[in-house]
Amino acid sequence: MPGPAPEVPIVLSDAERAELEKLRRSGTTEARLSRRARIVILAADGESNSAISRKVGLERDCVIDWRRRYAEGGVEALHDKHRSGRPPDFSPSGQAPASRAGLHAAV
Repeated sequence: MPGPAPEVPIVLSDAERAELEKLRRSGTTEARLSRRARIVILAADGESNSAISRKVGLERDCVIDWRRRYAEGGVEALHDKHRSGRPPDFSPSGQAPASRAGLHAAV
């Protein structure tokens, strides 16, 4: 029975580390992107996947996936991929339109 998959080595340049630190610390960065940046920084610092998993509160498999994605595509790979399907139907004010069924049910 094979053991755990080998950890993908992450080596960061000063510029890459600075960009990831900026993402991690920015108050306007989505929490999930900030967490992904932290995963990469911890991996570059030599932390194991299990240790990173405990520190960021994600399953070990998720840490492995984000580490691999960064190794294959850099910072851009940490952003969510475009998903197919119908886009959400929201009004310009950010509120979902009231459905006729919902209006009649409330009356």
